[in-house]
Amino acid sequence: MKRHAFSFRSQLFLGTLLVSLLPLFLCSTLMLAVFSATAKQKSRDEGTAMEQTLAGQLNSALQEQNDALLALSQEQDAAALLAEGDDAAQEAYIDLYRAANSTGGAADFSLYDADGVLRYTTREDNEAVKLPVYWGLLRRAGMAQQPVFAAQLVSDLTSRDSMCVKGALALRASTGGTAGYLVCSMSLGQTETLLNGQLSGGAELYIVTEQWRLVYSSRLRDDTDRIDEMRMQLFDGVAYTGDMEGFIGQEPLSGLVLILDYPAAVSTDALALMRTVSLMFGAVSLLLCVLVSRWLANSQFKPIGELSDAMAAVRRGDLTVRIPAGRRDEFGRLADTFNQMTERLEEHVREQVQHQRDLNDAQIRQMQAQLNPHFLYNTLDTMKWLAKIHQLPEVASLAGNLAAILRASINSEQFVPLWRELELVEQYVGIQTIRFSGRFRCIISVPEALQSCIVPKLVLQPMVENAILHGLDGCADGCIYIYGWETDGDISLSVTDDGCGLPPDILARINEPQPKLLEGHLGLYNVPTILKLHYGAQYGLRASSIAGVGTTVTLVMPVQREGEEKC
Repeated sequence: MKRHAFSFRSQLFLGTLLVSLLPLFLCSTLMLAVFSATAKQKSRDEGTAMEQTLAGQLNSALQEQNDALLALSQEQDAAALLAEGDDAAQEAYIDLYRAANSTGGAADFSLYDADGVLRYTTREDNEAVKLPVYWGLLRRAGMAQQPVFAAQLVSDLTSRDSMCVKGALALRASTGGTAGYLVCSMSLGQTETLLNGQLSGGAELYIVTEQWRLVYSSRLRDDTDRIDEMRMQLFDGVAYTGDMEGFIGQEPLSGLVLILDYPAAVSTDALALMRTVSLMFGAVSLLLCVLVSRWLANSQFKPIGELSDAMAAVRRGDLTVRIPAGRRDEFGRLADTFNQMTERLEEHVREQVQHQRDLNDAQIRQMQAQLNPHFLYNTLDTMKWLAKIHQLPEVASLAGNLAAILRASINSEQFVPLWRELELVEQYVGIQTIRFSGRFRCIISVPEALQSCIVPKLVLQPMVENAILHGLDGCADGCIYIYGWETDGDISLSVTDDGCGLPPDILARINEPQPKLLEGHLGLYNVPTILKLHYGAQYGLRASSIAGVGTTVTLVMPVQREGEEKC
């Protein structure tokens, strides 16, 4: 719907509604967004820090086990213990328990012979009595020079005694073969003791293999379904669902992947509650807006309605309409202003009517006065032809030139080409040459490129007339020089005489910014006035004079060619 179709009451209501609700909506939305973003960023930082701490804790424990395995293999010949049989059992157990103590009890240590049969261990329940040597952990240890670690897939994730991580180091015999294997192992209970102290805030930790097979759960239960769900979401590029966020890291020694399920900063229920509160505030604000806008409309619409009706009456032509005064607020001042405006408008209309009557009378008188110039022009034309018939060339020339000047003066055109203005000057000079019997001569030097310019009618002739009548007064052989040039888009036309010069007071008044009427010099007032009215205050006349040398009067106006729009 277009804006003008709304009434002022509707616009006032909608404006109040927007002014009240829009800031509230923007502030609520911005606060929710900032709070949510800040809380999420803090949660991510805490989750990342916790995941890195857990990964570092696990790596530190495995590194200690790695160092313990290397120390066991270097302190004494473990292969010799395997060869000595049961007589070396006490010494072997002492070494294994010392290695376990060096890890803070985070792992148990065992010694297997070359066939993978368990010989000594620090575990009370005696773990697997035989391990395969041709595949799995022992095979990798036999092929490596350093301890190797691997995940132990747990069959019962609820049992604290189940193994989850194992490390092994092959013992080399003096003959170069494999004499046995040193094995360290971490149970679910030991892993829980090692890592759970770092968990807080309801976070949950999962340890999986690189193939995402579950090895450890901080809740000591089978969470395979949760791991599968997280893996599918990760592969699909979808964010974790629910009120938890996932952080993933990898332990470098064993290649195990740690997955930290960290509670989201703001739960879905909390966000829903915050949105509900915002909506409730919006509803209360809407109700207040309706009440306030209704009160404003009722209190302000009446004077506006009166003003609208009064303006409609003025538009229909009734200028006698007035708005009752009485209010002292802005509407009261508006009513007073409207009443004053209609009074002045009514007075102005009366003046316009009277002015139009006077203008009509003047136009009628002007039309009647035009009969005399036309009669005079026709009479001069008749005199010219009679003079030619009776062979009086000077009289014919006078009549012809005077008729041309008269024709130009009564012509309705305001602008003429410069060449036509120069022709009019030549005709005027022809009349004055006969009158003064050759006491002066006139030279016109205006480039042909400028003669097509459009200039106001009868602006050069008054300057030439002043030069003849005043500048050359008393001269027996004077000269008038008319020339023109173009500079920066302006045309300058100069009329120069070699007469007696102008008095300083008249010269100063000609060069003043505003033309002033000089007695006996009407042209010096009319011409600059015409130029300034047509082209602006920066255009007009410039005069210079030297006593006994002569006077130069220059007309300046913008260049306009035929066909161009006039200023």
